[in-house]
Amino acid sequence: ESFERTSDPSAGSEAAMLALQLGDQADCRSLAQKVLTLLERGHVDRLTHRQLASGAEAYLLLGETDQARQWYRKAGVLCADHHEILANMRKQARLTLERLSLDRLTLDDLLAIPRVAAFAGHMVDAPERAIPRFPSGKVEAVRSALSERLRILNIGYGFCSAARGSDILFIEELKKTGGRPKVFLPFPREHFKKT
Repeated sequence: ESFERTSDPSAGSEAAMLALQLGDQADCRSLAQKVLTLLERGHVDRLTHRQLASGAEAYLLLGETDQARQWYRKAGVLCADHHEILANMRKQARLTLERLSLDRLTLDDLLAIPRVAAFAGHMVDAPERAIPRFPSGKVEAVRSALSERLRILNIGYGFCSAARGSDILFIEELKKTGGRPKVFLPFPREHFKKT
């Protein structure tokens, strides 16, 4: 009813997915086709990420996976920095793929979400430290290793403290990749600075 009243492609793709979940293949296909008819009337290049995602879902429901991939790719580009939107698109796609008895991870490469890391490391040794643990001569090697691991693991969010040494290196290297660090101090700020 919402789709009929508003002609909103998002409402249409949601109705089509609901029809699929209820086992009504005919209604699912009919609704998906109506969504595509609405979306393809205008310029596809001017569609929002939400409209593109609705089109992608409609194609997926019609079994046209290659077309769905193209539309998901475009939607993913428009909201590349909005991981919560990508996560929602991926969740919907996975549900649909499962219901269609397809591999639920089929579209994950287009709707990739950065991973999360919790990090804890050593501080650079103070000059008076008797037994070396993290000598200053190792800083660049640690920086390089962190950079490589962040890239390999596709880390986009990091949680850590901000002690001098590897914590700061982690934060700096994560920020270089466009990642988002979240710093937790183990005790009050002034005491932390002094320590």
